[in-house]
Amino acid sequence: MRLTELFMRLLLLLQEDIHRLSIISSSLNLAARRSVNEVLCHGIPDARKLEDGDIVKVDITVYYKGVHSDLNETYFVGNVDEEFRKLVKCSYECRRRQYPLVV
Repeated sequence: MRLTELFMRLLLLLQEDIHRLSIISSSLNLAARRSVNEVLCHGIPDARKLEDGDIVKVDITVYYKGVHSDLNETYFVGNVDEEFRKLVKCSYECRRRQYPLVV
């Protein structure tokens, strides 16, 4: 099974679990989405095959018991350029440092 097919299957399973638990998707009735490379998060998934060097953002957005929740995570596919790895690492560090400011 190709990586893209596996990834899309995992997103569909997650989507099924979210609906089974009576959790509502916050937008477009899609609780789980993926965006590749320069595509912004919250994008609508397409059939594009993942390739070596891709950067994939997985976004999960749900509404449950009056609360909207949003989680976004970034994954590397194969050999990603070091410059992009540093950019993602810097983004994670910025996010980590801001948590104490908003809690």
